[in-house]
Amino acid sequence: MESVLKQRAISAFIFVTIVISLFAIGRYGVLILLLSLLCGTLYEICRLDKFTLSTNLLTIIGALGFVFIFQKYLTQFSNLKMLALFLGVFLHLVLTIVLIISERPIYPIIKSTVFVYPVMGIALATDALIVDSSALQMILGTILFIWVCDSGAYLVGRKLGKHKLFERVSPKKTWEGFIGSLVFTMAIAYPVALILPDLSFITWLLIATHVVIFGTIGDLIQSKVKREFGVKDSGNLLPGHGGWWDRFDSFLFVLPFVLLIVTFF
Repeated sequence: MESVLKQRAISAFIFVTIVISLFAIGRYGVLILLLSLLCGTLYEICRLDKFTLSTNLLTIIGALGFVFIFQKYLTQFSNLKMLALFLGVFLHLVLTIVLIISERPIYPIIKSTVFVYPVMGIALATDALIVDSSALQMILGTILFIWVCDSGAYLVGRKLGKHKLFERVSPKKTWEGFIGSLVFTMAIAYPVALILPDLSFITWLLIATHVVIFGTIGDLIQSKVKREFGVKDSGNLLPGHGGWWDRFDSFLFVLPFVLLIVTFF
């Protein structure tokens, strides 16, 4: 047990150090992070679905090509970019509804719309990173909120958790943990607004709220997909922590909502 905890701690430290270093480099470092996340997540999704290696590689190349074309050409049309943003948000709301009201498998929807989830969110974030100076802080703040949200849910849920949040999908998640994550995350909105001043406090507060709600839903959806495939982790990027999709499921799901908030606030 002690060796497992030590392994988890070391891999988490290395991971956090790499992420911080990429942000320290600036927008190109974060661009590397976003594209690596896209490739890693798609690889893991395709591997779960037992795609052949060639099909897997073609899917990743197609996704990268879409991101390039989207940023280089399609975003010149503001109406098209807004349509893409609303399409991303709409699909994620559909996935949310399916998760809540239906026990049907959710992966077929993700598979049939792979260029919306997770590709569309990364494409929009990449474009924002290139054309908007505040996007770097937006992405950093969102990741900070997700880390605090996960920590708050774990700490409060472990100590006080009694009422199951969504037992048929994730037996360990509780309402107490969810409320704890909401309190923890909203509590750091003001400090984040001071440290990352490109966005207003109200905007950060809205982002924090959406991170808790839709980040949790994104985590539940990924948990449901893994249950459908009968696996514990989507990959083995970090020993003891899982793969790309395990680490960034909340970020990928909440990204379109964050971009929508920043667009209008």
